[in-house]
Amino acid sequence: ALAEPSFPAALAALLHVLEPEKNAPGSAPAASSAVQTANEVGERWRLSNKERELTVWLLEHYGRLRQAANQPWSAVQPLLVDPGAADLIALHESVESARGGLHAAQAREDAAFCRQKLALPKAELDPPPLLTGNDLLAHGVPKGVIYKRLLAGVRAAQLDGKIRTRDEALALVDRLLRDSQ
Repeated sequence: ALAEPSFPAALAALLHVLEPEKNAPGSAPAASSAVQTANEVGERWRLSNKERELTVWLLEHYGRLRQAANQPWSAVQPLLVDPGAADLIALHESVESARGGLHAAQAREDAAFCRQKLALPKAELDPPPLLTGNDLLAHGVPKGVIYKRLLAGVRAAQLDGKIRTRDEALALVDRLLRDSQ
């Protein structure tokens, strides 16, 4: 069902059957036997790192576009700004369509939604983050591993439209810091 797939997309389509239901919408990618097999095949066949890494990425994220329009934008957007997005959409649509019935109809809706979002201007699809680590430092947040969690929380709130300005982002940082104590 893949029309003119890239090699990594075709390989991911073949290997995805090792764990066809592993990723639910909005879930974090999980290591799997499909990923392990992709790495082993990549080494044995001497694929380029780029081909192997894209195959692995597709397998790790396969299934995360299900019900894309009903997920928070912060769950879908990182997938769509990745260079492998077109392959992921094609993989999702072809595999789910091959399952037939309601899966096929939903896959077409998911793919249409994702392609519509990909057509957005870059500033809308992938707006610049409201805060950086330097902003946190200037705000008085001590350096540490908490930066990653704070920046991820601010970015998700930004993408989901909950905050729109730097001041709102800093206020969210303060709330997140208070809640973590």
